[in-house]
Amino acid sequence: DLVYRPWSLEGDRIESRDISGSLPVVQVGTVWRRGSGLPQAARDFIGLAQSQRMVRR
Repeated sequence: DLVYRPWSLEGDRIESRDISGSLPVVQVGTVWRRGSGLPQAARDFIGLAQSQRMVRR
């Protein structure tokens, strides 16, 4: 079952916004301790981010 409520569980109103135009570029950095292992989820994220970077150029 699906119920539409125009407010969030916190009581804030929910609004929709048009995002069909271009969105601003966001720069993201990652940092981890030297010598420590990088979790698979982090490696997956870095790979995805790098592939998107190549697409945008």
